[in-house]
Amino acid sequence: MRNEIMYDAVMAEVAYRREQLEKASRPGRRWFGRAKAEVRVPEQRRPSPVELARAR
Repeated sequence: MRNEIMYDAVMAEVAYRREQLEKASRPGRRWFGRAKAEVRVPEQRRPSPVELARAR
């Protein structure tokens, strides 16, 4: 359970930083006409029975 929370926190931080970098960067000539990449945070998943057994 703890690893799952850590994973979600890290992925949210990565998405946030990527979004900030995209906002801060100035588009060059080669970026005109390109669609902006959408940042998606993965949904939380339940631990498998094997992961539950390892955690105990």
